Amino acid sequence: MSVIHADRSSCLVKKILFVSLFVIAPLSGRTEIIVEGLSADLESNVIGHLTTLKDLECDAPDWLVRWQFRGSDQTALEALEAFGYYAAYVEPVLTLRGTEACWKAVYRIDAGAQVIIDQVDLQVSGGLADENDLGAPFQDFRALAGQGLNHEVYESAKFLVLEAAQLLGYFSAEVTQQRIDVDPIAGKANVYLHITSGPRAHFGVVEVVNPVLRPELFDAYIPFETGDPFDGRLLERLRRDLISSDYFNRVFIDADRQNLVDGGVPIKIELSPPTRRWAYNFGAGYATDTGFRVRGEAENRLRNDRGHKTSGRVLLSKSLSTVNAQYSIPHKDPKDDLFVFDTGYTNEDNDTVVNDLYRLGARHTYERGWSWIETDFLDLTYENYVLGDQIDTRQLLVMGTTLDYASIKDPPARLQHGHRFGLTLKGASKKLLSQADFLQVRGNAKWIYGLTDRLRVLLRGEAGFTFKNDFDELPPSVRFFAGGDNSIRGYDYKRVGPRDENGDVVGGSRLLVFSGELDYSLTSSWSMAGFVDSGSAFNDSPDFSTGVGLGARWYSPIGPLRVDVAYALDGSNVRLHITLGPDL
Repeated sequence: MSVIHADRSSCLVKKILFVSLFVIAPLSGRTEIIVEGLSADLESNVIGHLTTLKDLECDAPDWLVRWQFRGSDQTALEALEAFGYYAAYVEPVLTLRGTEACWKAVYRIDAGAQVIIDQVDLQVSGGLADENDLGAPFQDFRALAGQGLNHEVYESAKFLVLEAAQLLGYFSAEVTQQRIDVDPIAGKANVYLHITSGPRAHFGVVEVVNPVLRPELFDAYIPFETGDPFDGRLLERLRRDLISSDYFNRVFIDADRQNLVDGGVPIKIELSPPTRRWAYNFGAGYATDTGFRVRGEAENRLRNDRGHKTSGRVLLSKSLSTVNAQYSIPHKDPKDDLFVFDTGYTNEDNDTVVNDLYRLGARHTYERGWSWIETDFLDLTYENYVLGDQIDTRQLLVMGTTLDYASIKDPPARLQHGHRFGLTLKGASKKLLSQADFLQVRGNAKWIYGLTDRLRVLLRGEAGFTFKNDFDELPPSVRFFAGGDNSIRGYDYKRVGPRDENGDVVGGSRLLVFSGELDYSLTSSWSMAGFVDSGSAFNDSPDFSTGVGLGARWYSPIGPLRVDVAYALDGSNVRLHITLGPDL
């Protein structure tokens, strides 16, 4: 009893001393903490652990400052151990600072070598042991072997492992053993984490409140069946797909993990239709290829319980204006199986071509597999154009298909890793309502790879080839041109390509464009880039045009804004390019 009483008295004395300090000490400067010999992260962590000493006022009693200083070297060592530095040496010095008569505590520290994790013993038992793929968190935890010991990283990795077990439906998963054995002399550590679990839960009965769409359409969104093994990632995918559909104003999904029914998790989905069927969007902007522009959009997001949508879009600028309207009808799957009927008008007026294009089309878009999206289309077009010294009209019934693949469907503003591929095959025949024969294939690719957290490389390529009988019969919409914001920077829009006898660009039957860019992040919102673009639009053999330059990137709330200054190596141009849109 006397020992317990002594401990309580000691605590009481400390509390009285601190209360007295804040009551009698006038507000003034505070004790200065200086840490020497450490990296910024380690220094910040050490200072963060010395808050009791750092918060003392300059006129705090000497005995109180020295009392707090005593043992602070051990506190600094403990802060370093959190990062795996168990062989550190600390030399603390306490002095008065200048004429202000304020305290200064200096810690000269040699952190020594960081302890390396030698072995990771991660064991699972119970139902978890039967899983063939436990997911990335389990792999990442085992990958700690060979890395420097960091207790915060270890705790985070352990949390993600347990969270992954919960996501897979092992709600009773628990840690039976967790331990880190550190050998400071050898500079090595062994990590132990043993987890056991009961059986895996499965998806139970799904209750849908106000589905808005017909059952056969809404059921296509649900990526699981009652009785399938539970997987929380599928619920997140369902939530994301429902929100992105624009069919619903509110989406709420509840998985009742606390009240299983025969091992099944009851799922409740509550929905509500859009509060306003019509959505409107207006804006203005600038891009170098089009100049200043204004745009307007209107969309009826839910015409009926069959998921039909209608929309209209208008873009007005000096060199390019478009008016489009479309009607979309879900087929088997409303998220990636659609029939779209559309019509539009495009007016293009630049230094290369003056063109009025009218279009009436139909297309079927659906997921092909392996995340490839296929679009089969049929477009009836009519063009009235001036190209070089050619003034003509042309009608085409264009049939074709497009394949698109993106490793990430909704990339963040500054993507570190990702790629995209696209391939289009289209053609027309005089035997089928067309005034020209041609078959054309066009492919494009983008690739982004982060070399470090700040530095990344962006590669872009595009190629096209046209099989034709008479090139002069082809209208501007199916000829190849290069130059501009998304082609060869340093050259004007559509100003690279074969020329007629008067020197006017008339486009080519083939296309090759390549681009390489290094992008370095300065802050979370800004980066700078250096790039080189090269390519050619041609008929027989390419005559490459190359532009080089520097640019700035601002990751705005509506997407990355790029400002590039590019120089054409043939000396013909120095051009400013301004664009807005995702990197991938």
